Amino acid sequence: SVRIRDSDAQTTTYVDGGLEERIWITTNGSNYNSENIVLTSLLPSNGFLNYSFDPGCSFATGVQKWKAQFFGVSSKYKAANSSEYVFTINGSLNPIVAAPNGTYYSRGQSILLRGNLTDECSNVVSSANAELNASQAGGSNYICPSVNDEGTGGWYNCTVPAASTQSMSTGPYNVSMAASKQYYSSASTIRTNAFNLTAKPALSNPWANLINAGWGSTYIFNVTVNDPENDFVNISLWKRIGAGNWQLLNSTVSQFFAPTIVSFSQLFACGDIGSNSYKFNATDASNNTNETSENSITLAQDGVVIGLVSGTGKNITREGNDNDTFKIYAYDTDRAAYAAENSNVTFWITTDGSNYDSGNATQTDASGNATTMFNPNCAYQSTSQKWKAGTFGDACYASTNSSFYTFRIKGQL
Repeated sequence: SVRIRDSDAQTTTYVDGGLEERIWITTNGSNYNSENIVLTSLLPSNGFLNYSFDPGCSFATGVQKWKAQFFGVSSKYKAANSSEYVFTINGSLNPIVAAPNGTYYSRGQSILLRGNLTDECSNVVSSANAELNASQAGGSNYICPSVNDEGTGGWYNCTVPAASTQSMSTGPYNVSMAASKQYYSSASTIRTNAFNLTAKPALSNPWANLINAGWGSTYIFNVTVNDPENDFVNISLWKRIGAGNWQLLNSTVSQFFAPTIVSFSQLFACGDIGSNSYKFNATDASNNTNETSENSITLAQDGVVIGLVSGTGKNITREGNDNDTFKIYAYDTDRAAYAAENSNVTFWITTDGSNYDSGNATQTDASGNATTMFNPNCAYQSTSQKWKAGTFGDACYASTNSSFYTFRIKGQL
């Protein structure tokens, strides 16, 4: 509001009403708006010029100037401008939490909190004082010690470090953003359930009952599992030979609110012989995963016992075709079963009662038995002889011989 007075009058005299005046207002604190506001004085002979100003989005926040211009009337008044006057335009802030937005994190992960700041005219607001916080009702809170102004787009962020999330309570968290800046009214907002903090299942004490044993033994693998969130957790046992691919051996799904030993009983095959690595991993309902370090076991050839079936105490005539059958069984002591079919067995027979021949190789049948037919020639002396058999050169079984068994060769004069 201004009051226009006749400066040449001897007494205080105000201009007549109904005359044309204009109001000029800066848009950025220095430049006046190009479309000035044309007004007329409101009351006759009182000289007041009043204008109610409601700034739109073309006017920046902060200190602005305004002035009045009187056009004058050629027969009565000269044109004149008022002094410049200052006023302040204040805006409203509009903070928005953009991230996280319903994301699941596990303890030990860092979490990016990110918000955007505009005003009521949708203008980007930078260089504001911003706060970002994560909070849980009745649980943990994290207040960002400082917030990074990204410099473009009105974006602000801070990171909850992994070391902090490691000790924070699990469950849903709200993220709030508050902002203030000169010439703006302060504002805040909150995104409920912005993220959910979960915990990885804990695995400890991986163990195997056998470290170096035959492949046919029963191996027991244990691990202790604990999941304080009481999710359903998949526990899996994996193994590999040397640097080969991991192979799933067994798995189970259950809840492990308290520390619980999970045990797997595992049988292997001859093809698993060698140095094997094993590990456990766990995956819960929130897809959090954890696994133990690798441990090793060595699978060796199985032990065997060679026993007599037939072929001892007999007399064999060297002349003609007087054959005799020597037969043994091979018993796998690790599997507590007869040796697998087609296992390598060799029979050796003395030629002079003490020195053995080079041997006759054969294989076991489906019952774990091995047989050789012996028809002596003149290389075998007519005397008391011995024979024995054993697993020799077999990939699956350790080389083991039977006891020796006796028989007699008779010659013809």
